[in-house]
Order: sequence, then C-alpha cells, then structure tokens
Amino acid sequence: MRLAFELRQGESEMPSDFASRLAHRCCRDDLRDFCGDFALDYQRIVDGDALAVDRLADLAGADAARLKAEAFVRTTVPHRYVHKDETLVRRNLARDRVRVCPACLAEDVTRHEVRLSARPWRRSEWIVLAVRTCPAHELALVDLGVDSLPARSHDTSRALAGALPHLDKLIASTTRRGPSPFETYVRGRLAGRSSSPWLDALPLHAALRLTGVVGAVDVHGPGVALTSLDADAYWESEAAGFAILDRGETGLRDLLERLQQKFVRGRTTWGPKAMYGRLYEWLAHESDDPAYEPMRSLMVTHAAETLPVGPDDEMFGRAFPTRRFHSIHSVSLESGLHPKRLRKLLRERGLIEADAGLSDDRVMIDAQVAEEFVSTIAGTMSLKQAAAYLGIPRPLDRELVAAGYIRPMIRGGGDALGSHAFRRTDLDAFSASLRERADRGIVPDTRMATIPKAARIACCDSIRILRLLLDGRLERVAAGDDERGFLSVLVDVDEIRPHVVRPDHGGMTLREVERELVTSTKVVANLIDLGLMAASTVPNPVTNAPQRVVTRDELARFRREYVLLHGLAASRGVHSLRVKKELAAAGVEPVVERSVLDATLYRRSDIP
Repeated sequence: MRLAFELRQGESEMPSDFASRLAHRCCRDDLRDFCGDFALDYQRIVDGDALAVDRLADLAGADAARLKAEAFVRTTVPHRYVHKDETLVRRNLARDRVRVCPACLAEDVTRHEVRLSARPWRRSEWIVLAVRTCPAHELALVDLGVDSLPARSHDTSRALAGALPHLDKLIASTTRRGPSPFETYVRGRLAGRSSSPWLDALPLHAALRLTGVVGAVDVHGPGVALTSLDADAYWESEAAGFAILDRGETGLRDLLERLQQKFVRGRTTWGPKAMYGRLYEWLAHESDDPAYEPMRSLMVTHAAETLPVGPDDEMFGRAFPTRRFHSIHSVSLESGLHPKRLRKLLRERGLIEADAGLSDDRVMIDAQVAEEFVSTIAGTMSLKQAAAYLGIPRPLDRELVAAGYIRPMIRGGGDALGSHAFRRTDLDAFSASLRERADRGIVPDTRMATIPKAARIACCDSIRILRLLLDGRLERVAAGDDERGFLSVLVDVDEIRPHVVRPDHGGMTLREVERELVTSTKVVANLIDLGLMAASTVPNPVTNAPQRVVTRDELARFRREYVLLHGLAASRGVHSLRVKKELAAAGVEPVVERSVLDATLYRRSDIP
C-alpha cells in the first residue's frame, strides 16, 4: 500500500521525524495514531529498526536507504545507539527535546507547498549535543525546551509546529557565531572523515564526553561543576578541549602539567582529586567505560613520571610499581624522620634547592638519591612501626611518647610525633620492663584485663595504670597468651580502682536537684543559666569528666526564696491552674517568663 499524499524527504532527516512529518501531511497530527492507522511499528521506527523503516519508506514512496543512513539505531546495550557507524550514548544526544536552527526552518517553510506543519524538519546532526551551531546560517541552535517533545512520542512535527509562528523572533534572539573546530570535527567524523588521530581512536561517544570535560577543567579550573555550565559555556569548553585533544598526548601532557603546577602553588591536601579535579573524579568514580582507558593510562603514566608516587599509592585503582620521585613528605613517612629536620638536612647536603615555601608533599627529590640518603640513618623505626612492634594501640603510642616511657632517638618537632625515630634496643628495654613485673606466676582470671581495657573500665587513662605498674604499686599482674608485647600484660581492675577514684565533691548533681524539686533537668539547667541557682563545675570522682553540681545549702536557699507553681499547688492541694489564676488576680507575676524557664516560678515573698 502506498499513500496518495506525497512528501519529499528532507536532507539528513531521521525516520521517526519523517514519519511525524508524514502524519501531519496526512492531517493526522499524532504520530502514534498515524502509525496505528497503517500498522507501522512506532517504537521500531524510533529505534531505527531496518524492517520498520522499510515499511515506512514503502508506504510513503521514500528512499529507505537515505532514511536508514540518518537513523539512531538502538543497540542491545542499554542507552547506546549507532549513528552513521559511530557509537553514541544517551548523554550525547538530545532525545528528550528539540534543538533547531530557526533559519533552516524558515527556509523549509518557503521551499514546500504542503501543509505548514509538514514543511520543516529536524536535521539528524541536531540530535548530537556536541553540534551546537548551524554552519549554513552561523547561528547557535535553539533549544525548544525539555518539554518540547510530547511524552515518549518523538513526534517532532508537533513540537516544530508550535515554534513556526515565532521563527523571526528566534532568529533575532539567538547567538550569532560560526561553528567551532570541534563541531567541524564532529560533523566530519559523522561524514566518515578522520582528522584528529588521537580522538579518532576513541569511540565517538567517548571523544564527545572527554572533550567537554577536559575543556571545562582547562577553562574553569579543576573544581568546575559541569552541571553549572550553560550551552554557550559548554560550547567554549568543548572548543578548548578539542584544541588540547587534537594535539594528542602532547596536548594532554601539557594540560596535566598545568594542573600540576597550579596544585603545587596551592595548599590543598595531596591527591589526584585535588590535583586533577573533575577530570579525575569523573574517570575514577563516575564511569567505568573501558573506552576511556587511553586517558586513564596516560594520566597514570604521566603521574608516575612527574610526581612523588610509589607502590603505596594508586590511581584509578592501579598501584605504581616503581617510584621515580620522592617528596619530603614521602621520605619522612618511609624513614621516620621529621619533615622539618629532613628538609634541613637535604638542603644542607644540596639535595634540594630553595623551595619557595612549598609544603612537604610538593618538594620533590630523585627517588634513588633520597633512598641513599635515608640508608645512612637506617635501623630506626617510626612511631607507627614502633607501636606495631610493641603491640601498642593508637592513640596510646603517642601518650607513651609524651609521658617519656618510650623515647625517640631522633625527636620530631611540633605535634608530628609520627616523625620520631626509635631504636629497637630502646623499645626492647621498655617491653622487658613490663614483662618483668608480670612474671609472677599469677594465673589470669576474669577480673584481669589489658592496660587499655582496664583504663576504660576504671575510667582513667592508661598512663596512670602504667605508672602504678612500673612504680611497683600493683600486686596482681599477669602475662596473657592471647596478645603480644604491651597488650600481653594483664592487671586487676579491682586493684586499680582505689588508686584512681577521686574524693567525692559533696555536691548534688543536676539530676539529684531535679528529683528534689520534682521538675526536669532542663528547668534546673535554666535556673542555673539565669543565675537563680548557683552551681559550680567540678571533676567527676569516677570519670574525672567536668560536671555541674549544686550544694545542699544552695538548694535550701533556693527553696526558701522561690517556689515552682506545681510545688505550690501540691502544698495547697489544688490544681496548679487555679493557683496560677488566683495569684494573677492578686497581682503576683512569675519571676521570669515561662517560655524562658520552661516552668512557672514565684518568689515566696510575693505570695499572699
């Protein structure tokens, strides 16, 4: 069957758009209804199915090959399409909206004499988001809006019909510009022409996305929020990204070098995210597409060649097998030397130049040179290594250093305790001193625990227990078999308690005051904050934590001077609302507003 109505195909017109225009030519203004009338499979036409497009072409007397050449063919991979032998994904395409060149539509209207809504058509390249400019009229494409397409219908002619009365206004208001080199590249690639070897090696969908991200990072900085860029800003970013990627590895290495230099001059924490920003974050966490492996591999290679990274570091989940450069920071971590001391020694020996105030992780040293230097101070341990060697959990290792129980051979400056260097013999001596006091033949029982655990149970610090132990003030000390080193020493918690419990402060806690006044903790706290009740802050006798207390004399004074409404009502045996009403009638007002105190309080001297 062939329609009596004729409709000439538009240049670069997709099958679904041609079907929509054909429906309007036949005065059937809904594409789905039109397809139902002629047993056409609407969804297969939208998906570029060859048999469905053949049926559409037979019905309209159209060139099936031309229609198929412009189709976006849905693949078995979700959200992936093939268009002109190029692979694209949904984020590359404007499938939920209509973008047009209004000047092209205006020309379409004058070229044909069919029904007005059946005259203009959308060019297939306008679906590709990276194509943002019409080269024929040098106008930016106009987006008719997210809701420009009827829901799931791909009925383009219905959307264009609404724009036809406003074409002159659209032409006057849109940006005038020529296509960017990137747009020219995309059009050429869709036409089967290769012009940029490094980009040509990527699937088109990857080339489009990578170009935009690279350009946005270059133009707007590594912390750019891609979603904040409008169409014109993204057009500029894509142009900048293409200028980089068109130079292949050379252009990309230059970009990575610029990002590194900007990072080096800053003060942000070391890491690929801080250095490469959105580019790294996207490749590492938002896309596992193997199409971007060339970019990931290049970034890993460049980092290995130019940054102080080694086997303990990784990028995109890949470790760096060898180290070419150290930083003061990385040498400090490996050697246990404090970075300030290390920086001074390296500068004195001429191994680093003046660093212009760069932070430790930004001053670089040849890895071999650094390792040879570190070997001269070998045999010491960092705090982390010493703690592991002795079996001391964090943060107790730092407390032991501060208390002088383990002494570093080389002491780091400031708070950077991890840069201390410890001799193994000193650590062995400390361990032996503990074991000597535990070697008494005492069999461990349920009352005994490691020093850190005993400290938690007795509400004191481990250093205090250790001092009792080393001073010989503990009788029940055993050696456990489950742990080694520091954690192998067991003490009796019951024996420790009398040594660590402090004298009682003699005051009443806020909870006790609350029970005495038959009110809430909040009200008691408010009374204190408002200065109506005096309190002091003292150490808790068990936990040593600061707590507020009220003396019994102060509570008695308060009760002589003030009374809470519910207490007054209870003493009179009547409802509190009645008492409040009677007091108000007698002109007696509360001491403070209830909204401030969360209770109603009166001075006893004011009450009749």
